[in-house]
Amino acid sequence: MIFKVILYLIIIYYILKLIGRIFLPIFVTNRIRKMEEDKQKAYKEYINQKKRNEGKVTIDRAPGKSGKERADNGEYVDYEEIK
Repeated sequence: MIFKVILYLIIIYYILKLIGRIFLPIFVTNRIRKMEEDKQKAYKEYINQKKRNEGKVTIDRAPGKSGKERADNGEYVDYEEIK
């Protein structure tokens, strides 16, 4: 009984090892190719955005008015003008 279990485990191990040698390189090359395409796409978008926004000033979000929103933006420091 235990001999059959060990034999089946050895057979399954060698089958998985064979499948891994065949399909793992294919999977890895496809994944690397996809990552390179995503990287190039992101770089092109960055360059296009940089060209489009060159010389423009944009504000993404207006500062908060409540105390809670002010606390999220950092510590508030009073300003005094020195003459």
